[in-house]
Amino acid sequence: RPLQAGPYMAELDITYQCNCRCQMCQRWNDPRRDELSLDEYIKLAADLHAMGSHQISISGGEPLLRSDAFQIIESFAGRGMSVNLCTNGLLLKKYCDKIRSSGATCVTISLDGATAASHDKIRGIPGSYNQIKEGIEHLLKNPRSSRPLLRVRMTVSNHNAREIGPFYEKWHKVADDVLLQPVHHCTDAFYTGMDETDLVTNIQAEFTL
Repeated sequence: RPLQAGPYMAELDITYQCNCRCQMCQRWNDPRRDELSLDEYIKLAADLHAMGSHQISISGGEPLLRSDAFQIIESFAGRGMSVNLCTNGLLLKKYCDKIRSSGATCVTISLDGATAASHDKIRGIPGSYNQIKEGIEHLLKNPRSSRPLLRVRMTVSNHNAREIGPFYEKWHKVADDVLLQPVHHCTDAFYTGMDETDLVTNIQAEFTL
């Protein structure tokens, strides 16, 4: 029998293209480009809405590298679904106004360390931390009523676990939300860049919330 309701949440990787070279992720190195078209996403939005889905995560790769990323977001948000845009933040300042008007309810920005040195090493792009920080500051200049909720997310591994405390202290009074996500290994999703010894978090991080 058909389900009475579809999935509460759908996570959609709309592209594997990426402008980062992260140690823990090989999606940027994936040659596949057979992405769904905008029309296919519009149809998917209608189908998920009809099934009662509520939360949509738009991710990648880097979703903002698609020229139709905001139309994809609008196809879900326009049907009343809550859309979370997951981005590495490098294009945050450039597309700040479009993000604000897209209908997205949340923007999750990846920052993988409390310092520029650790973040840039993990992400493989020199200067990326400061560029992302500038984009965050630019978005936060707008009142909460005129922008999506802003979340910063740290992917925790043995490379940065000792920075959990400083990371939280740095961002919990700045961003609307702070998320700590353990690194994971999933060959089908191309999270395969780190050695197996790095895919655990066995370093005790001492901090007080």
